[in-house]
Amino acid sequence: MPRAMSKPDKIFRSKRAIWVFITTPECPLRLSELTLYSYIANQAQYETFHSQTALSKRSGLHVKTVRRSLARLTQLGLLDDQMRP
Repeated sequence: MPRAMSKPDKIFRSKRAIWVFITTPECPLRLSELTLYSYIANQAQYETFHSQTALSKRSGLHVKTVRRSLARLTQLGLLDDQMRP
C-alpha cells in the first residue's frame, strides 16, 4: 500500500530546483535577487526570457519581491531594460 504524502511533500512536489551562483561575502545581492539572477542567467543560454509573473511562479517568490529584485538587479547593472543579463 502506498505511503500517504506528508504536507511538505505535497507543497514541494511541483517545485523545481534552481541552481544558484556561489557568492563571496562582499556580494551585495540578497537571496531573492541572487535566486532570480541565477535563474535568468541560466535561461539566457536558451534565449528564453519570462515575464515577472512567470518568474514568480518558477521561483516561488511573491510577485512584489520579483518586481523589487528585478529593479535592484537593473540598478546594479546586472540586467538590462529587457531583463537580460
